[in-house]
Amino acid sequence: MSSRSLRRRQNDSTSQYETFTQIIIPWGIHQDGEASFKLPFFEESSGTKSAYVLLRTIIPVLENGGIAVLDEIDSDLHLHMLVKLIELFKYPHTNPHNAQLLFSGLARPAGTQPRVTLSCQPQFFVLR
Repeated sequence: MSSRSLRRRQNDSTSQYETFTQIIIPWGIHQDGEASFKLPFFEESSGTKSAYVLLRTIIPVLENGGIAVLDEIDSDLHLHMLVKLIELFKYPHTNPHNAQLLFSGLARPAGTQPRVTLSCQPQFFVLR
């Protein structure tokens, strides 16, 4: 099983218009046991990029309370990653301020939905 983290690294660059420019580039660090490798964020998969973009919206809401509103939450995300992101709102240790999640998603073929049990809080499913 591999794990990932994201780090920023400063790169120096020159161009014909400037003699010196500092560029901050995020790098994904992938580890599998003792082995690891770095990958510039722009070369990560669309699912990994999408997860980080969603987390940028979700984490402040979980830390402070409120409502996260996300359109098409499942685009570019693997179903299992989607379940984990939704479950962040389920548990008191990841959602200490009772934040709420309002989202839309694309339809999946029958039988491909992983089971996710949310909480006893009201849940509404709307089909269009």
